[in-house]
Amino acid sequence: REYDKDGNLRQWWQNSSVEAFKHQTQCMVEQYSNYSINKEPLNGKHTLGENIADNGGLRAAYK
Repeated sequence: REYDKDGNLRQWWQNSSVEAFKHQTQCMVEQYSNYSINKEPLNGKHTLGENIADNGGLRAAYK
């Protein structure tokens, strides 16, 4: 969402789309921030891109 079709770093989403994306992903950030590995908490914000990709893959696999 931050790179245009030519690979240039440029905001091309409308502001309303950016806000909707942030709102929709906040629940995923909160969910993954409640998980831990070896008693170390995850940072759901740092893992958000991977979490979205993993969940999308699972969703596609179970269709």
